[in-house]
Amino acid sequence: MKNEFQITPHLYQTWLWENMRKPPKVYFLIFWAAFSLLIAVICITEHMGFLSIFAVFCVYRAFFRDFLFSKRQYALLARNYGGENWTRTVSFEEHEIVTTEGGDTGAVTHRVPYGEITRIEERDNKVWLFLQSKMVIRLYKDRFVDSTWEECSHFLETKMNS
Repeated sequence: MKNEFQITPHLYQTWLWENMRKPPKVYFLIFWAAFSLLIAVICITEHMGFLSIFAVFCVYRAFFRDFLFSKRQYALLARNYGGENWTRTVSFEEHEIVTTEGGDTGAVTHRVPYGEITRIEERDNKVWLFLQSKMVIRLYKDRFVDSTWEECSHFLETKMNS
């Protein structure tokens, strides 16, 4: 059983967008935006122009930091995997899950025993396997190569319960 998909800059950006809509990130966005407005009001009413640097910093933290960080992180990953796009393959073997990421320069493999899975979440076309190590394996229901998500789900349930 395999789940295989291409990682592209657009896909990586959608992962960032999904992460930014989680409650802690939204709260920090609201905090930094409100703080920048407060500083801007103080700058204008109290004629303290030097505080505008802090307002710019708050706007950066609220809106641009994560976006720029993800661009830099993707560039580093692309350099490691040898290309702009690379393939992630998640194979469900008899005793473990084998995740392979590779491009033109080779592949990186990570092995996870089924006992590491703490829970499985599904939403739309996406599936997340949460691990004890606080890592997550992302799958797409329509990207199974030689099976379906339903077959894989049943397989995972039997492996997790044994």
